[in-house]
Amino acid sequence: MYAFEDHHAHRDGPEDVDGYVTLRKIYWLIAHNIFRLKVNLIQDKYNQ
Repeated sequence: MYAFEDHHAHRDGPEDVDGYVTLRKIYWLIAHNIFRLKVNLIQDKYNQ
């Protein structure tokens, strides 16, 4: 899914593609890590 979106970004703005895609990947990684942290915290609450 994300590779598909990146592919569209490559066609839309060739001049600033690398920066845009890199930014999106960084945002996605941050969001993904926050989500995993929240899940881990919830699991810790249930385990106690």
